[in-house]
Amino acid sequence: MIKIDLVVPIFMEGEIIEDFAQNAVAELGNYDYQIYLCVDKGLDNTEEKISQLCKNNSRITALFFGPRAGHQTAIYAGLEMSRLDALTIMMDGDLQHPTSLIPEIIRSLENGYDICQTVRKSSIDERRYVRWASRLFYRVMSRLSGVDLKDGMTDFRGISPHVKSLIISGMNVEQPFLRAYTQWLSFPTQYIEYEAKPRQKGKSKFTLNRLLKFAVSGIVSFSTIPLSLITIMGFCISFITALLAMLLMILKLMGQVELNGWTSLAVLILMSLGLQLSILGIIGQYLVKIVSQLNRKPLYVTQRILNPIVKRKSI
Repeated sequence: MIKIDLVVPIFMEGEIIEDFAQNAVAELGNYDYQIYLCVDKGLDNTEEKISQLCKNNSRITALFFGPRAGHQTAIYAGLEMSRLDALTIMMDGDLQHPTSLIPEIIRSLENGYDICQTVRKSSIDERRYVRWASRLFYRVMSRLSGVDLKDGMTDFRGISPHVKSLIISGMNVEQPFLRAYTQWLSFPTQYIEYEAKPRQKGKSKFTLNRLLKFAVSGIVSFSTIPLSLITIMGFCISFITALLAMLLMILKLMGQVELNGWTSLAVLILMSLGLQLSILGIIGQYLVKIVSQLNRKPLYVTQRILNPIVKRKSI
């Protein structure tokens, strides 16, 4: 029987987690499956409901984090916990990633594709500014990273055991960016489009602020081009400033301009200060990544695990 592992990051989904589990189990019933719910702490009753799900079904494993792990790290933790020789599907637990696509993703992996990536066509209740910001992010990220990131790509995908082993061994960084990494691998990939349904219960936790943090983390994790752009920008500004200074000196000597007042000087100083702060901010993001790696702080801390399984190495 085919082994299927389902890795699901969870954050405050108490209202809908039981519906999700029921739908997922219905789709996976004909397989040797295991569901890994990777749970970040929240203020609702998610942990209690998941604990009950684990009591009722030994095929549901729950990882409860201590400090908050975040969406991408939670997926990574689930991959590490999952069976090495199983086909693996990652998806969110809010039912906006339709569980009805699970059989199609499994068929794609069975047919020889290493990755089956879903692409969201549209979302009925998606806020306009989120849609606009998402499109802009994918375009900028594709240009900066050199990786083809399709507009609407999500973390709802299926991967082969080989791809899973590469992710586990190659993405041991704080806040990994799985969408770019799986695309960068360039393995045989099938794309499946779907239309996200409105949320039946609960509210989206993906605010504009989280989207911006996710975008910055993704760019810094997967591209050094911003540093190159900063260097080029610095040289250009220095060159233009030198030309402007020479021009003003020549005009002054020719008596065609009076260098009076502090307005222009103040504007130039403020513009220069703003640019320097922006540059330092970008460099700071890279330094944070470096310091985090040097500190060797664990990517995540598992507080407790319900229904753990013993992993066997793939043959």
